[in-house]
Amino acid sequence: MTRIWGAFARIPVPVIVALLVVGGALIPVHEAVVESLYGDGRQEWPQWLGRVTVLWYWAFLPTAVLALWARRRMHQGSTGHVGAWLNFIGGPLQYAVVTLGAVFQGLLGRGDLPTGFMAVEWLGYLIMPGIVLAGIAMLRDPGLPRWQGALVVILAPAAWLPFGGLAVGAALAGLLLTAGRRHPSLDSAVPAPSP
Repeated sequence: MTRIWGAFARIPVPVIVALLVVGGALIPVHEAVVESLYGDGRQEWPQWLGRVTVLWYWAFLPTAVLALWARRRMHQGSTGHVGAWLNFIGGPLQYAVVTLGAVFQGLLGRGDLPTGFMAVEWLGYLIMPGIVLAGIAMLRDPGLPRWQGALVVILAPAAWLPFGGLAVGAALAGLLLTAGRRHPSLDSAVPAPSP
C-alpha cells in the first residue's frame, strides 16, 4: 500500500483543488438532473451513463481527501490510516468497480447491473466516516493549519446539503491555493519521516 499512498501524495495541489471544486459541483448537478428528468416519472438513465457523467463526486471528493492525508501520513497516526482505508475502499475503488461493471454491462447490451452486484455500491457510504476520520487526523497534526482539518471534517456532512459540498470544497480549495502556500507541508509530495 505504500506505493498507492505515495501515488496519492504526489497528486499536485492544483489537481486536489480541481477534485474538490468539481466534485462539490457535481453533487447539485446530479440532484438537479434527477429532479428535472425523473421527477415526473420518466425512466432513469442506464447505470453506465450516470456513472460516466455526473456521479464522479463519489470518487473525486475522497480522492482529494486521500491526497491531502497522504502528504502527511507519517504524522497522522492510526486515525488517519483508518480514514484513508475507508476513503480508498468507499471512494475510488468502489467507484471503479461499479463503473467498469456498469459500462461492461452496457456494452454487452444487458442493461443495468444485477441488484446483487450493486450491493458493492453501498461501500460508497464508507467515505463519510472516512472523510471525518481523515479530518480529525489532520486536526491533530501539528504540522498542518487547523482550517484544513476542520474543513475536511465539515465536508462529509456538508455534502448532504444542497450546494454544501460545493461550498466547503470551494472554501478548502481556495485556502489551499492561497493560505496553504505558506505551509510547506501542504506542497510537499512526499511526507517526511516522523521523528
